[in-house]
Amino acid sequence: MSKSASFKTAFGAAAIALLAMSSSALADGYYGSTKDVAAPSEGRKFSWSVTGTGTSDYVFRGLSLNNEDPAFQASIDVEYGIWYAGLWGSMVDGPGYEPVELNFYTGIKPVLGPVTFDFGVIYYFYPWADNSGDSDVVELKAAFDWSPVKNLTLTPA
Repeated sequence: MSKSASFKTAFGAAAIALLAMSSSALADGYYGSTKDVAAPSEGRKFSWSVTGTGTSDYVFRGLSLNNEDPAFQASIDVEYGIWYAGLWGSMVDGPGYEPVELNFYTGIKPVLGPVTFDFGVIYYFYPWADNSGDSDVVELKAAFDWSPVKNLTLTPA
């Protein structure tokens, strides 16, 4: 099986799993007629943000991906209820990866009492690299934050 077909299979499976996890939202009014539907609650607001950052080095999992040089990073994010998606990018300087790394991510963040879960999928890709497609990676994400008291959030590392 080629890397392209393998990626498509992995990404498709991740997308189906994410949809299956969020299927209960369909029963909660996300699908169907909008006739006689109340205005969205505070938890179902649409929001978006754009960020730009300068950093002294792009370090990922303990390795410099920008040859220990400064890097510019930017992102755009959208949220609606428990669903989120975004695109993040950074300058990179490494054999086969330069000049840019882009990450597309999407997921859901359901809340159960003081615990906020985060289930998602991240696609790391290098669209202008010499070996474009060979370095692309799909990663599944499962995390949680716990807020036992107001203004205190604990996140396991």
